[in-house]
Amino acid sequence: MKFSVIIVAYNEEKRLENCLKQFIDYTDDFVVLDTESQDGTNRIAKKFTDKVYLVPYIATPDPYYEPAMLRANYDWCLLSCPDEYWDQDCLRNLSKFDKEDIDAVKFHRFDNGKDDGYHVRLLRKGKVMITDLLDWWENSGARMVSSDYVIKHERTEEDIRRSKQFRKDSSVYIKQKYRFTNLEPYKSRIVCMPY
Repeated sequence: MKFSVIIVAYNEEKRLENCLKQFIDYTDDFVVLDTESQDGTNRIAKKFTDKVYLVPYIATPDPYYEPAMLRANYDWCLLSCPDEYWDQDCLRNLSKFDKEDIDAVKFHRFDNGKDDGYHVRLLRKGKVMITDLLDWWENSGARMVSSDYVIKHERTEEDIRRSKQFRKDSSVYIKQKYRFTNLEPYKSRIVCMPY
């Protein structure tokens, strides 16, 4: 199965090259969105692809995945964070998910060794709409399966600090954007952001 890899990165020069290298034997299509990095992220991404786009910094990658998928060559898109490490057996066997009745695949992720639940990381272009809403995949209507393959997510103290700030900012953002919507059913998700 052919698939494109999509990565949204901010100041990831220390991790981006290793992240991209893990996919090099499995795909020839990378789309990297650089969110105004102040280091060598852009230069490193350009070693692997001409599809490197500078976009404004925001704390979450989710709003950028949809436009990035439009630039992908293949129908299947694998979304990865620069600090995620994929099991090579998983990458070799992604074709088992290339079935007519599957639109997206959730993978089990461990964040610094702790169970972080399942995250959508492989999806069929045009079948799943990614939005800035929390847990967009739950209400997407996509035909989705969960995989037993594990993704290792290795975060630094700076990543954790940014994530906490993002949770705080997101709560305000969602309340402003959806101020005319009853947020009561979403309160647990606003407090417990997946990223």
